[in-house]
Amino acid sequence: MPFFIIGSIFMPLILLNMLIALMGNTYNAAHENAVAIDTKEKISMISEIASTVIQFLRLFHLPVCCKKINKSSPRYLLLVEPFEDCDERIFHLKKK
Repeated sequence: MPFFIIGSIFMPLILLNMLIALMGNTYNAAHENAVAIDTKEKISMISEIASTVIQFLRLFHLPVCCKKINKSSPRYLLLVEPFEDCDERIFHLKKK
């Protein structure tokens, strides 16, 4: 009988402590990878928007490739490369 009472008190306490520790580890892992996760989500959204626009243009049979491109308008290329962990002090953004 005393073991049941002691077990009834300590077992939920130990399990709750384990749950708190696991949640803390999960939060730390997500916080460390926040920049990479945000970048992946942004790339995913850009890709989804681009494919939606292409499907919209195809749906209404609008000429995509026959459109004349204005040479003076700026064109952009999104380049994504894997980022390796290194010292943050090395990287400085150049402002134009």
